[in-house]
Amino acid sequence: MPQRVATTLCLLADQEPRRLLELGIQIQLTHEQMAALAGTSRETTTKILNEYADQGLVHLGCGKITINDLPRLTAETGES
Repeated sequence: MPQRVATTLCLLADQEPRRLLELGIQIQLTHEQMAALAGTSRETTTKILNEYADQGLVHLGCGKITINDLPRLTAETGES
């Protein structure tokens, strides 16, 4: 499941309209919306996003996810 969430975030970072911030890429998305896109439950998605936040890969805000380290998040997808 973590790979699915990471892959979805990376795809959104590349394809969806987003705001480039000094500290990362901000995507307007709730945990529930993210879960639907990744094909997981909201609870599972929240757990994975919190783990990514603890690792410094993302920052979670109200209705938004900021990707702080896209290369490291890409590594979490399991793809080269």
